[in-house]
Amino acid sequence: MVFIAVYFFLILVFILGLIRLPLTKIDPTLPQQKFSIIIPFRNEEQNIEALLKSIQNLRYHSENFEILLIDDHSTDGSTNKIKEWLVKLPNLKILNNCRVTNAPKKDAIQVGLKHALFDFIITTDADCILPKNWLHSYNTVLKKEKSLFVAGPISLNTEDNFVQQYQKYDNLSLIGATMGSFGIKRPMMCNA
Repeated sequence: MVFIAVYFFLILVFILGLIRLPLTKIDPTLPQQKFSIIIPFRNEEQNIEALLKSIQNLRYHSENFEILLIDDHSTDGSTNKIKEWLVKLPNLKILNNCRVTNAPKKDAIQVGLKHALFDFIITTDADCILPKNWLHSYNTVLKKEKSLFVAGPISLNTEDNFVQQYQKYDNLSLIGATMGSFGIKRPMMCNA
């Protein structure tokens, strides 16, 4: 019974944290911060082109960001598809992961950090599609709120089958808890 009471208390605290989060209106007129975008990938041949198209469609000056795609030993055609985009996205680089731990994604992020040109780092996954104002939203928060760390939510595109719907709502609960913890100024996790 005590466990259930603590659980409901935490849910209420996270709801209050969500309510306390400020709403920020994107301001594309602000001076543009330079970003290094680190994207680890492994066998993302089916998803990588959609990601690269969304990067190409970003409403942000291309000289103000770089894309570092870190290949974690892909065995499919991911790298070949990315190479086709090198002409379209001159700020794109492909790097190879150097595994030193049992956490290859974290190792890939470390590789990206070592090669990053800019001080502000954004990470995302290779199976994501980025909204057109994605970088403007981070830029706005950094400039207006003077933030040193910014976390953004993701949304899942799912089919109507039970398993995918369950995963969607399970992920939404994690995002809600994460945002709520930021709202009470006690961030506990971020997910991508």
